[in-house]
Amino acid sequence: MRHDKSGTVSRPSPSPAVSQAAAVLRLLARSGEPLGVVAIARATGISQSSCFNLLKTLVVEEFVHFDAAAKKYEIGLGVLQLTRGVLGADAMLRAARPVMNALSADHQATVGLWRAGLSRVGLSRVGQGERMTLIALGESRESTRLHLEVGQRQPLGAGATGRAWLAASACPPAQMRDLFAEVNWKQPVTFAEYEASIGAARLCGYAEDHAKLNRGVITVASPIRSGAAGDDVLHVLSASVLAGSHDAPSLARLGLAVASAADRLATEAVPHSSRATS
Repeated sequence: MRHDKSGTVSRPSPSPAVSQAAAVLRLLARSGEPLGVVAIARATGISQSSCFNLLKTLVVEEFVHFDAAAKKYEIGLGVLQLTRGVLGADAMLRAARPVMNALSADHQATVGLWRAGLSRVGLSRVGQGERMTLIALGESRESTRLHLEVGQRQPLGAGATGRAWLAASACPPAQMRDLFAEVNWKQPVTFAEYEASIGAARLCGYAEDHAKLNRGVITVASPIRSGAAGDDVLHVLSASVLAGSHDAPSLARLGLAVASAADRLATEAVPHSSRATS
């Protein structure tokens, strides 16, 4: 901000190029698949020629990846490199890493910390195509490695993490159905089953996905609550194991351990200004 001669505070005019680049990056980050230049230009309102030139620059800077065979663009690793500094200083990450490593070692599971977008909290601000991003992993040396990578994304309503996120929110059935429909389920699951499992998660404190999202993988997850009513959820804690490696009592213990760890992180890492005050 700057002051004019009268002392009035005024905001600097935004740079069109920066605003357009931000719009393109947000679009590609939300998209579940690569997009062509025509689709990007139409969605952002940028002329096709300007959009093409902007994309060429973003590709050179590695913020966008170009698939020459398909003639389509997707978000690039350069964006993740920019966010590492921010994520490394995140109080949630600092608190979560030792908790995640202990969970992984105690239960022979791959433990993940997921974040709903980069700045979204609260159901009322969720839009179509919203994603959840894996921002940290805890892996036991003895556990069989599952294919998870920091930076990978999935639809907000997907798997156990999506169910856990929804269990902490008063989500209207119509919006819940939309989130369910965005998921590419690997095993058949009906919306009635999905809705019932979210209700069960509200009662026990953790959600489950039994190889519905990823074949051969069972995941339990619990929301890390914040907000005055405890219904704002930016992070979700998950633990994944290979199907058949844990019996039902062992899975229940894992679920309760994840829920307990999520509650602990909500107390230790969520800023006090966003939590209830007495």
